[in-house]
Amino acid sequence: MARRRRRIIAIMFTDMASYSMQMAKNEQFALELLGLHNRILTPIIERNRGVIIKHIGDAIMGKFDDCQSAFRAGLQVQAAIHEFNIGRSDETKILMRIGIHVGEVVEMDEDIFGHAVNLASRIDPLGSTGDVIASRQARDLVGPSPEFQYEFLQSAIVKNIDIPIDLYRVLPGTRDTPRKLRLIVITGPSAVGKDVVASLCREELIARDIYCGYLKTYTTRRRYGTADTDSSSRSYEPSMANTHMKSRDELVKHPDVFFPYEKYGFTYGFSQSHLKQRDDYATLLLCIFDRLERLGEFRRAVKRVSEREVYAIYLNAPEEDLKRRQRKRRAMESEEKKLRMEEIARDLARYRVGLGKCRSHIDLVVQNGNKVPVNTAVQKAVDGILAQFVEKKVKL
Repeated sequence: MARRRRRIIAIMFTDMASYSMQMAKNEQFALELLGLHNRILTPIIERNRGVIIKHIGDAIMGKFDDCQSAFRAGLQVQAAIHEFNIGRSDETKILMRIGIHVGEVVEMDEDIFGHAVNLASRIDPLGSTGDVIASRQARDLVGPSPEFQYEFLQSAIVKNIDIPIDLYRVLPGTRDTPRKLRLIVITGPSAVGKDVVASLCREELIARDIYCGYLKTYTTRRRYGTADTDSSSRSYEPSMANTHMKSRDELVKHPDVFFPYEKYGFTYGFSQSHLKQRDDYATLLLCIFDRLERLGEFRRAVKRVSEREVYAIYLNAPEEDLKRRQRKRRAMESEEKKLRMEEIARDLARYRVGLGKCRSHIDLVVQNGNKVPVNTAVQKAVDGILAQFVEKKVKL
């Protein structure tokens, strides 16, 4: 006989808006979009100590031991979806609604049952896309908090529930708020781990309830192992989530492209409009910049077109470590890999000279060689970012 257990938990339901319509129009694309949706949501829910109970078509049912974790996960999911949608057409965007309730459930066979589950499933359709909606019970359990704000939405009668449910929109609070618009720039030689450190730094900041987005980037370089240049069909890679591929002619002529530069035979550039953006999802942005010798020029250019302050982190590692890592990159095109191997020594020499000339443009140097655990490098980078950018609120 299956073991049953009763306990009080927070229950989350998510729903993709207009998914049935997308499925009717283009089944293959709708399934690809669902896969991207799952790859975005799953790590965020798990990072916040949540458990995905089941996938119900385009919906996810999850559970959390406490409402604070559910609220954090919901806000982080919506922030990640917002970032994913930047630059996409309306037809290729993911639009989400999230509902959260708390109550007693019966846990059995890795599933949950009960009145609280039924009620939780009715909440998310009552919100708008981009919303995290909570019942009064969930809101009251968390109570006043610098981490969250609440906005009364409505008192609703839902199917098969006779008593009206008071619903609230959950919004980010004021804890650990960056003082002003900022840009974190990570630079260093090839194979030093810029993508990995950038991604882990971003995850660590988000885990501390400080939203950090990737600066929208343009490139002529397609993603590893992907012949298709249509961004809607690519796998969701965290460090490439806000990167858009263009032909070289398109990139250099694009009115939004800011500070184009060449590296390893490819052209890169950044979004001027995103640099100027001031909403909650663009307060703190992060980018990778591969031309240390132009870092000072880049910082001055950012200042000219926006109000952002730049914090530059230089990653360093021994030459033998970089070459060993480069040889292990199986997915990279052989010609690019050969070019990078040839340029590592020149890169390091250039960077050593550049460090002397650009010392005033670098805010933090982080060692990321094979003898240094990547978590140590990430923690040093995050500590530097927090010390520079984040204003801690005094708890009364």
